[in-house]
Amino acid sequence: EAKMKSKFLKRAGALFLSVALAVGTCLTTAYTQTVTAWAKDQWPYNYTDENGVQYGTTEDGLFVSGYKGTGTDVVIPDTYEGMKVVGITNNVFHKKEIESVVIGDNVQWIYSGAFANCKQLTTVTFGNSVNYMDFEVFYGCEKLEEVELPDTLKTLGENAFMNTGIYNNEENWQDNGLYQDGWLIEIKEGTTGYF
Repeated sequence: EAKMKSKFLKRAGALFLSVALAVGTCLTTAYTQTVTAWAKDQWPYNYTDENGVQYGTTEDGLFVSGYKGTGTDVVIPDTYEGMKVVGITNNVFHKKEIESVVIGDNVQWIYSGAFANCKQLTTVTFGNSVNYMDFEVFYGCEKLEEVELPDTLKTLGENAFMNTGIYNNEENWQDNGLYQDGWLIEIKEGTTGYF
């Protein structure tokens, strides 16, 4: 009887371990595929508007997750399909040939590199709700020479305007600090002290 219990426990343990490994492998594979897709800037989307702006869903509404349009003037609306558009995710417009963007009044966050290296971008109009801009949002937008930051802005990430027209204009620098619309947005490398 003890030998039978021992065999049963060994078989049950082996079966349990096999199932656990199989489930773990499936979950890891699914996670890896998701992360890999996002790392390639292929964010999921549920809607595409008539201008090629793609939207994914979030608990607060929608976020801009892609751009398949060819227009040079982009408008991020306040709402789409009756839902608020609350954010713009990573690298959505990276290297796109856009010249202007109007950001809707419900957009609260803009994640890293959203407009990075848009070499033709000259005009950005913010809505009334943007409170968070991640790092390198406008990095490399060489023709972007001026921007009016929203009053609602609370967090501005590192290098948000590096290598833009704003950054490259020496007149915008004072005492090793780059100021735009009352914000200190960059300091010269190697600078120490207080601002």
